[in-house]
Amino acid sequence: MNFTEGIVIANKFPNHKREVSVYFGDSDNTDPNRGLSRLDVDYLEEIVTVLEKLVSQNDPDEYYQWGADLFSVISNCQISKCRNAIWDEEFKDINTGSLLVFVRALEKFKRKYSVPDVLKSIVGKAFETIKNNPSYFKVIEHGSHYETQIDKLLVSLNLSEEDLKLSVSEYLDDINENLD
Repeated sequence: MNFTEGIVIANKFPNHKREVSVYFGDSDNTDPNRGLSRLDVDYLEEIVTVLEKLVSQNDPDEYYQWGADLFSVISNCQISKCRNAIWDEEFKDINTGSLLVFVRALEKFKRKYSVPDVLKSIVGKAFETIKNNPSYFKVIEHGSHYETQIDKLLVSLNLSEEDLKLSVSEYLDDINENLD
């Protein structure tokens, strides 16, 4: 399974640091996997442990209900059912073993990028790259959304004209180091 990985830095709001969130999904961009990116690392670790137990016990009567916000999953040893209550969507059943592979990879990804020095290094490189040639990296001609790829990671920054006047260190000082 191949995964698409990304970091998104939101606009600056008064009296708040810039929010950081991750994008992590399979290369097929299936909706159930996208809905799980907001889970925190500790919860992901718990989910991996429970899913490993479910899959290894192979008892169809055992199940685990979990999720994030209004995105819920019910897993048994073979099949997981995903639902997005926000959009009132139910997704086709997904193999629990495949979902376990995805959750393990998501946990590893979040652990790596929750280290402030690693996160700031990647975002700093992206900001510097974009700042050197903003028009090349602008996603929409009249918007404030810029994207670049750093170390196989898609980095999306929402930048105002004022942001582009900041030094890299000034920009990095304004980032919330806590990943969503």
